[in-house]
Amino acid sequence: MGRLEIDSDYLPRILIIDDQYGRCLASGQPNRLRHAWRMTHGLIDETGDKAATETKPRGKPVARVVFHSGQQPGIVEIGTEIVNDIAGTMQFIRDGWEGNTQNRWACVLVDLEFLTGKVTNDSSRDEAGAPEGVPSDRSPHSYFGLRLIDEIRNTFPDLPVVILSSNKQHQDAISERYERKGVKEFIDKQCTAEELRSFIWDEGLIPDELGLNVGFSLSLLKALRTARKAASTKSFVMVTGETGTGKQPLVQYLMQWSARSGRSPQLEFNCAKLESELGGSQLFGHIKGAYTHATFDKVGIIEAANGGDLFLDELSWLSREYQAKLLKVIEDGNLTRLGEDENKFRKVDVRIIGGTNANLDELVAQKQFQSDFLFRVDVIKIELPPLSSRFEDLKCLVANFIRKFDRQPNPRRIGTGLLEHLMSYSWPGNIRELSNRVQRACVFARNARNLLPEDIALPKEVIGKKATSRLSNDLPTETTLQAKDDIFPLTLTPQSTSIDSFLPATLSVCEFLEWVRNIELTADTLEELRGTFSFKDHAGAFDESVESAAIRILLLALQRSVNDVDARNGDFNFEKAAQVLVDDDSVKKTKIDQLIKKFSQGLTGVAGEQLLAAVEKKKNKSTP
Repeated sequence: MGRLEIDSDYLPRILIIDDQYGRCLASGQPNRLRHAWRMTHGLIDETGDKAATETKPRGKPVARVVFHSGQQPGIVEIGTEIVNDIAGTMQFIRDGWEGNTQNRWACVLVDLEFLTGKVTNDSSRDEAGAPEGVPSDRSPHSYFGLRLIDEIRNTFPDLPVVILSSNKQHQDAISERYERKGVKEFIDKQCTAEELRSFIWDEGLIPDELGLNVGFSLSLLKALRTARKAASTKSFVMVTGETGTGKQPLVQYLMQWSARSGRSPQLEFNCAKLESELGGSQLFGHIKGAYTHATFDKVGIIEAANGGDLFLDELSWLSREYQAKLLKVIEDGNLTRLGEDENKFRKVDVRIIGGTNANLDELVAQKQFQSDFLFRVDVIKIELPPLSSRFEDLKCLVANFIRKFDRQPNPRRIGTGLLEHLMSYSWPGNIRELSNRVQRACVFARNARNLLPEDIALPKEVIGKKATSRLSNDLPTETTLQAKDDIFPLTLTPQSTSIDSFLPATLSVCEFLEWVRNIELTADTLEELRGTFSFKDHAGAFDESVESAAIRILLLALQRSVNDVDARNGDFNFEKAAQVLVDDDSVKKTKIDQLIKKFSQGLTGVAGEQLLAAVEKKKNKSTP
């Protein structure tokens, strides 16, 4: 899919600061220069002054635009004395940048020459409302546009700025000075609509019109911009961020705009599967006889992605052996299947996109990750922030999840105090956890017209506290974490994990079945549960192996309890659920029995005690 072929109603909003295009005549006549330029460049005028015209531009619209003259007064006529106005212009920029974050400037285009002086009959003969000008207005050393750019870059460093001018002959003289300030583009006023569109696309801060990544925060918009730039190249990309921050949707967005999209394959693979020999076969393929039961040649996912993009999630799970094997693919395009002679290889052309929530630099220092492999895949890094640092997106995220999960004909509204309530929590599971909690609220408060704070229970230890980054090395030696509804209280120590569940203390079997049905969870779907149960190691970081195993245990226990005949009409009871799980001989077929033995010792508190008691009870029953 080409980057300009997607059908979207969204148009970025840009600001053009230009004395000619921003001028407004006291007579109320339209600004003909502005009208002609915006018509040929696909711009919808949202300036709202008398000089604006409502005629639709030719062809497909490129952007919505607001014009500003950068001068005072805003409305001119014969005899008016025009002066440049930095203070007023900066306030105008601020209003459109900070005043409405969901409709902020995608970028600002600034002219170089701004003519000042008195408006006379002679000066406005060829251009209505133009002043006489003074010599310093036309000197590259004293351009008002350059002074304005300095002020913009110092005050709003994240706001993309481009020079828009017909005096391109001065580009070389000023380019180095302003490239150091982040002004990388110089657009000629004679550019085509397509060239303008391309610039806005590459440099502008534009929300995800595909709807994969919801939000308008600067951190998200900058990540999307980097993804778009990377999409048009063959460069390797590394997407990092905590669990649940939305790495997969961002990669999907990148792949949609990839130069390799369309007919080229775009595949995904979770490297956590590589712990087994079968996982290595899935990635690299194998030849007949490579290992037991390898009775035929098999094409791996790398080979299947030839000519396209391959997203390798959980990249930190790659063993050093597989890192070395993948490095050959990255460096030389040489792929060797498992069991194949290293001198025999197949040529592949695959762009690798890596994803991880681990600190790969630390893993390199610990000799668990190869530095040369990291250097090759970490060409373009896109870091996704935790939800706790982008609370400005909470409203649109919650609204999006309500639309997704609410079964009412008219989705419920965000109630008074809900956003403030949500901002009191640190959200260790990030967006995934928020999604799960909103989904649960939609299930249990099925007919409510508003989503209120009491509908979304939050852990007690963070109620009333402003959220901070959850990756903290200042973890207390022992802390009791307890869900708001007093279920599954567990003690967190440096040697154990913690579980923070949001299931209510009293839950009927029917309600639990409804919860499972709506979330569509099974014992093998771990991703959706990672926002429901949180597991941390002694450093405060997520332990994926403990998380996966404990989630499997808990979920299977819940499912066994609701399938038990004696529990059908009763309330949810973890102790009974754990006993049903342990007593069920079919558990051994799912290898959950081994997980119980391995990880039940790591669960402290009431839930851990009940699980261990269930194991001991079964042992006593089986002892003659």
